[in-house]
Amino acid sequence: MNIIRNDRGLDFKRIEKLIEMFCNKTNKTIREFKKEREIAVKEREKNAYAHFGLQEHKTEIERINSEIEALKKKREEHESRIRDYTQGTNRYNSYDRIHEGSPIHIYINDVDIDFTDKEHKLKDLNETLADQLWLSPDIEVALEIINKCEAIRSKILEGK
Repeated sequence: MNIIRNDRGLDFKRIEKLIEMFCNKTNKTIREFKKEREIAVKEREKNAYAHFGLQEHKTEIERINSEIEALKKKREEHESRIRDYTQGTNRYNSYDRIHEGSPIHIYINDVDIDFTDKEHKLKDLNETLADQLWLSPDIEVALEIINKCEAIRSKILEGK
C-alpha cells in the first residue's frame, strides 16, 4: 500500500487496509506463540511424570502392557487350536463352544451310540416284561418271567 504523506484523510479502504495489516501481523505473532506453547506443553508433558515421581510407575505399566499383549497372542494361538476341534469350519462364538459335526462333538457323541442302544433294549425289555406279566396265569410264572428278564437286563448292562 502506498501512503501519500500529504494526504491526511482516511477513507474506508485505507482504514480496512491498516486494520488488515495490523491483524495479519498480530495473527502471525499469535500463531508463533501457539507453536511455542505447544512445544513447551509437550516438553512439560515429558517431564511431568518425573516431576511427580511417577516415571517408574509409567514404565512398569508399559512393561505390563507389553506382557499382556504377548499373553493375548499366546491365548489366541491356543484358542485357535481348540477351535479347530470344537467348531470345525464354523469358526464363530466362543472357542470352547462345541458345534455339531466338529471332531470333539463326534468324539463326545460316539459314546452316545452305546448308551442309546442299551436304552432301547431296556425299554423293549420293560414292554416285553409288562406284556408277559399281564398274560401270566399265576405268580410262579410271573416270577419266572421276572427272573428271565433280570438275566437279560444283566446281559444288556454288561454289553453282551
